[in-house]
Amino acid sequence: TTAFFIQSQYELTQKINLFFGTRYTNHSKFNDRLTSEVTIKYNIDLHTFRLNISQGYKMPDIYELYYDWTHPGVGTNFMVIGNPDLKPEDSFNINLSYQSPTEDRQINHSSHVL
Repeated sequence: TTAFFIQSQYELTQKINLFFGTRYTNHSKFNDRLTSEVTIKYNIDLHTFRLNISQGYKMPDIYELYYDWTHPGVGTNFMVIGNPDLKPEDSFNINLSYQSPTEDRQINHSSHVL
């Protein structure tokens, strides 16, 4: 697998930042893939809002494809059986988040769609 990633950040105003990212992935078994993301960040005093829209691409790893193994857990061991017919997974993601510090902690809220 070979991959390249590039990301740019632009400060539109003191309160608004834009982020763009693109990743190219080349794999000997699966098709090449280009995935991208864009994020807008808006700051109001100590409050930060983010909207992220992104694509995802996950190829099965060598264990998922070819190995049989037991996944250890606390009282929940389970068997993983490799499957050479697995295909990559595509995803489309929208995430809206809010972040604000308080005197003794930071408040974060994130909503995820798709």
